[in-house]
Amino acid sequence: MENEEAFRIWKVGTNATEELGADDREKFGILMYSQMYRYQMMFQARVVEPLERERVIVQIDRLAKMHAFRSWWRRQRDAFVSDEGFVALVDGRLAARAASAPD
Repeated sequence: MENEEAFRIWKVGTNATEELGADDREKFGILMYSQMYRYQMMFQARVVEPLERERVIVQIDRLAKMHAFRSWWRRQRDAFVSDEGFVALVDGRLAARAASAPD
């Protein structure tokens, strides 16, 4: 990444969220929101390109392994409720992960 500050926050946030201060946790949340917004747009594009759904699932599954993402999603999922299908997809992938590999 070209933005060293964003890279630092992403790196710490995805590996050791507890090391982030309050301001950096908010910045990490903004990075997560931006990423999830992209995935939501990809998910909606599945009408045009059916493979987009599978691409989104791969990315959500990768994020679902991160405690920081699961915590963020619990707090922020309501920001995506205008797309019930996307929220259901993410919730389902998180539930499947929890059932197969509980923390």
